Amino acid sequence: MAKAKVKAPQQTQKKGIVNVKPTPKKVREQKPEFEVPEDLFTEAMPEDFEFGKYKPLRRSDFAQIWMYIEHRALEAEFKAELLHAEAARVKKLGSSADRNKAKRYLKMSEKMEELRKQLEEAGFDTDTLLEDEKEEEDGS
Repeated sequence: MAKAKVKAPQQTQKKGIVNVKPTPKKVREQKPEFEVPEDLFTEAMPEDFEFGKYKPLRRSDFAQIWMYIEHRALEAEFKAELLHAEAARVKKLGSSADRNKAKRYLKMSEKMEELRKQLEEAGFDTDTLLEDEKEEEDGS
């Protein structure tokens, strides 16, 4: 007779405390509401309204429907300008790998500029430091 195989009991993890710091929830910056006058917008859009700065205006903020539709058309034109600018930037940078390299380059150049300022504040002449470094590389 063949012996039956007996499975070993599975071990479960012991209940315990996990040392994980809770991550704070990101707080989204809320756009302020544009103060609508009591008599609503009767003639034209307010001149001091900026798309992207304030929350969108509602239909109830306008006295007449044509003004609201005109406002929505202006909003669409604003968004279209943003999209055109983004498309031009992406077209100039090329593929996503190239865009990532460009982002890294910009970050590094900002850090280099910060280091340059720190060295100049400490009294070092960064131009002569670079020239000395180049001469050492050429001489080697």
